[in-house]
Amino acid sequence: MKDFNKISLSRNTIAERVNDIATYLRSQLTKICKVVQAFSITFDESTDVKDVAQLSVFIRGCSFKYDITEELLELMPMHSTKTDDDIFLEIEKILDKYKLPIIKLVFIVTDGAPAMIGSKKGLVASVVNFIRARGLNHHQFVSLLNENDSEYKNLPYYTEVRWLSYQKVLKAFNHLKTEIFQFLETKGQDISDIKNTKFLQDLAFLVDITKHLNDLNIILQGKNCSPQCLTITELSNQAFTLGTPN
Repeated sequence: MKDFNKISLSRNTIAERVNDIATYLRSQLTKICKVVQAFSITFDESTDVKDVAQLSVFIRGCSFKYDITEELLELMPMHSTKTDDDIFLEIEKILDKYKLPIIKLVFIVTDGAPAMIGSKKGLVASVVNFIRARGLNHHQFVSLLNENDSEYKNLPYYTEVRWLSYQKVLKAFNHLKTEIFQFLETKGQDISDIKNTKFLQDLAFLVDITKHLNDLNIILQGKNCSPQCLTITELSNQAFTLGTPN
């Protein structure tokens, strides 16, 4: 206890020691990279708490003695766009930083997950997840809403766990469809499936029907309330309302 009490735990001290540890780990990784005879890299996107995109780069290398190394090589913030050229330049900087000759690079792996904007099934969910699941997309879309002084400042996240909350997603999507179309077009996405008249009519109907289902759900879950406490007239009114979209 006496030894621990002598250790300073101030913010500056902790920050310095974290930096020392990071410097040491980077130096060890640099030494390993020097003896690597062949390596592959994989990179993926993550985000920090402020929705700044982070390019995570991992390396798997093999030395002349067949020692295998698997490590996180670098975490690079991507503040602007993330085109193929941008990612290539960041990867090139990282390889140069660790003195890894590109001639020894034998394989590159990415998640390869396409944005399923053209899917008929779960079309709204796919569009919402395309915007919300990617940090840069989310940040740029929120900026667009602020520039347009939109009533909605964000787009709710879609999840299949609570299907009744889907009404909030549908309502926001319907209200922000102009901004969504504009944003997807800047991303080079095909929006013909969600811009046609039939889809927009179905969307408006779904917004209404899910609202009525939510209202009925609230009535059935009220305090000291059960289906038995509702009168036949009240249930009939709810059933009639459900069949009559606004």
